[in-house]
Amino acid sequence: MLITFILYSSNSVDIFATIDSLSKQTNQNFELFIIEDASYKAGNNINYLYNLITENWNKNSKIHLICNSKSNGFYKNATTAISESKGKYIVFLKEAQIIEENFVNNFEIANKQYKNVELYEFNLKQSFFDVKEFNKDNIIYNQILNLNDNPELITTYDTTMYNKAFSASLISNNNLFMQKSDLRPIAYIYKSLFMAKSYCRLDINMGSENSEESKYSSFYMLKQWSHVFNMFRINDKYFEFIDELNYIYLKYILFKFIPMNVNSGNVFSIKKAVKIASLKIKRRKKQFINNKYIQKDENPVFHDVIYNTNEYFKKILS
Repeated sequence: MLITFILYSSNSVDIFATIDSLSKQTNQNFELFIIEDASYKAGNNINYLYNLITENWNKNSKIHLICNSKSNGFYKNATTAISESKGKYIVFLKEAQIIEENFVNNFEIANKQYKNVELYEFNLKQSFFDVKEFNKDNIIYNQILNLNDNPELITTYDTTMYNKAFSASLISNNNLFMQKSDLRPIAYIYKSLFMAKSYCRLDINMGSENSEESKYSSFYMLKQWSHVFNMFRINDKYFEFIDELNYIYLKYILFKFIPMNVNSGNVFSIKKAVKIASLKIKRRKKQFINNKYIQKDENPVFHDVIYNTNEYFKKILS
């Protein structure tokens, strides 16, 4: 089996749209674990979820529904699903993520060409941030690479779990199971990139999602960067990758962290986000000014923001 999809329910009806998009896949070479982690208090909702699956999938034995009477959390459930999975690759999904109907088929074709790649990444359209469009001039598509030989991978590696395929061997060989110590999605995906002997960004459109990392607050996500930096320090690689890390960290602050809060429409969160972002940029100002990736980035939007951050923040607050 090619893919094990893991879809976690956090009390949102948006999960049904995701399930429906998977049922329309032209290639059914996958299994699906749906984790209903005691988020629906009413039993009728669980019954509806079960009925939807059986109606759309004709009681397909590759669909696994995990219903917990008591919440076990995403990580414990994900570990259970991974340990029971049969797929060569693990793909995490979120509610409201719509998968293009040819995704599995396109991935299978590509995987036959790029054999035994440990970590794949795909194009994913987000409601406020298009991964492909933003980095289109820098992304290296359809080539097998690794971080040691290609440190620039960090600068285009997207900070979401939901556009990646982790090989089962990468997870098992490096103990990359969702343990309690790994309660940090950003740290997890960078650890995966660090450990992967082979990586390939496929120019394949996976689909779209309506929001970024809705399970977590944007402020929680930003704090995870300290764990990313520490992981490189522990492995004596921090100074080797310092320019790459600072470059993508700055882009994350300006083009993900800030938009996540603007997208929320919460005035208090927007003001708080701008204040935090201003402080973090100020602390690393010298490192940013001398950063080789910032200096050679020719994206006019990026340059306009990075060299006029005060005006950028004023515009957001106005």
